[in-house]
Amino acid sequence: MAKLLQRKRRILIKNKNTKDYLLYAIGEIVLVVIGILIAVQLNNWNEQRKLQAKEITMLKDLQTSLTAAVEQLDMNANGFEYSADNLYFIKSHLQEQKPINDSVKTALMSLVSFPSPKFDYSAYESLKTKGIDLISNKDLRFDIVNAYEVDFYYLIKDLDSNLSRINTDYFPLATKHIRFDFNKDLLNPKANPIDYKALLQNDEFINMVSLLAGFRQIGAASSEQIKTEIEALIERIEEEIQRLEGS
Repeated sequence: MAKLLQRKRRILIKNKNTKDYLLYAIGEIVLVVIGILIAVQLNNWNEQRKLQAKEITMLKDLQTSLTAAVEQLDMNANGFEYSADNLYFIKSHLQEQKPINDSVKTALMSLVSFPSPKFDYSAYESLKTKGIDLISNKDLRFDIVNAYEVDFYYLIKDLDSNLSRINTDYFPLATKHIRFDFNKDLLNPKANPIDYKALLQNDEFINMVSLLAGFRQIGAASSEQIKTEIEALIERIEEEIQRLEGS
């Protein structure tokens, strides 16, 4: 192609056809510019495809991470609900002056059980390293950051704060009146009141049980709310993945 153009140029020069030569030269320049623009466009397209592939991979990693978080939140909510039910059962049992039984001994273990979710931040940390702007959808990007930096952060912070308060204010009272018995294999642990008759008249202990039940209910409600939000976020991530893969 280049040799053909050069031959045509020499012919025009040889014939001293200046006007045709100038038009030809301009056309040749235009063709070169168009070629360069096409090459640049193809390069930009290839780079965009590579970037889009990285974004899809990252979204899938985040989707996996958030799916695991939903499982953790579900277990956390169920654990809190179970613990709250046990504590309300104990409160009712004591207030109604009922005799001690194995169900009460088992339920009393909820005084010292406090579930806490374990979130995997590896995918999100990878996103931060590669750059948050890798997620092209601004609204989705905001919600992903909000999930890890706000929802998970403050849930863990609140749970840790409650656990610290329990350890400081309530655990000493619980261990003062209850003997906690663990088997070597940690199966079927039970808690035995040191003086059950005295415990029936102990308003401070009953009030503590009621407060702890309330803490557990709040923990369950918070976990359920965040779980619902994360499930909706996972669906939006899936929609974005489908959109990017189809573009």
